[in-house]
Amino acid sequence: MDLYFSAVGKKHFELLSKLDISINYLRSYFEMRKKQNFVTHDNVSKYFLDSGAYSAKNLNVDIDIDEYIEYIKKHKQNFEVFAGLDVIGDVSASVDNLLYFEDKNLYPLPTFHYGEDEKYLAYYADKYNYIALGGMAGQGTGTNQLIPWFQKIFSKYTEVFFRGFGITNIRLIKMFPWHSVDSTTYLNGSKYGHIIYDGTQIHYSKLSLIDQWEELTEYLDKIKITLHDFKYSDSTARDVFNIIQMKKFEKICENSIKNINQQSIF
Repeated sequence: MDLYFSAVGKKHFELLSKLDISINYLRSYFEMRKKQNFVTHDNVSKYFLDSGAYSAKNLNVDIDIDEYIEYIKKHKQNFEVFAGLDVIGDVSASVDNLLYFEDKNLYPLPTFHYGEDEKYLAYYADKYNYIALGGMAGQGTGTNQLIPWFQKIFSKYTEVFFRGFGITNIRLIKMFPWHSVDSTTYLNGSKYGHIIYDGTQIHYSKLSLIDQWEELTEYLDKIKITLHDFKYSDSTARDVFNIIQMKKFEKICENSIKNINQQSIF
C-alpha cells in the first residue's frame, strides 16, 4: 500500500530532511493553480495530484477543466497519478469530465463517491483498473457506516485497485486491502495531543511510561528536543513522529482480503 500524506508544511519537510525520511505527498491543483512552477522536495518519493474539487466547492469557486488539463500536461512528469475533475453532487457531470480528459488523451483516476449509484462504479471498473473511493467527508459517515460499504466494494470488485481519499481512521486504513490511501491523521498530534502508538491513536497522557518508550527516546535524541517539548510545545515533532509511525502501515499487504467480512481484527 502507498500511503500519501497531505497538508505537509515547510517545518515538517525540514524535520523529515534532517531525519533523511521520504514520504509520498498529495498536492492539490486548486491550491497550486496560480503558481508558475511546481516545487519538488528531495524527500518525496511519489507525488499524487488531486484536483481540489471538494475544497473549491466549499469556497464556491469553479475549477476550469481546460486550465487543469494544461497544468497536468505541463507537470505530469512529476506525478505518479492525477485525479479527474469531479463535479461534487453531479456524478453525470463528473463522467462527462472524465470523457473530456480521455478525448485529450489523458486518463485520470476516476472517483466513486459514497452515496452514488453503483452503476457508475461498474462503469469505471469496466474501463479502469484503479479507482478512488471518496465523498465520505461531511456525509455523517462514521466507521460503522463505511465498513459495510467498503466490504461490499472490495468483495465484488476483486480485480480493481482502490485508493481511499481522505481516510483518517486508522482502523479503516488497516482493515482493507488499499492500493493507496491519503490521510492527515498524523496532524491529530498537534490538534489533540495524540500520538500513534502500536497502530492506534492515543493521547500521550494515557501512554504509561512514555519516557521509557525506546523508539520515542531515540527519535527525540535525533532531533535534539526534550520529552517535555514534545508533549507540550513542539507540534511539528509530534506530527513527524506520527508520520514515521503511519509509514509502517505501508507494509500492509494489499493482496489479502481474508478478513474483509469481519468487523475488524485490529
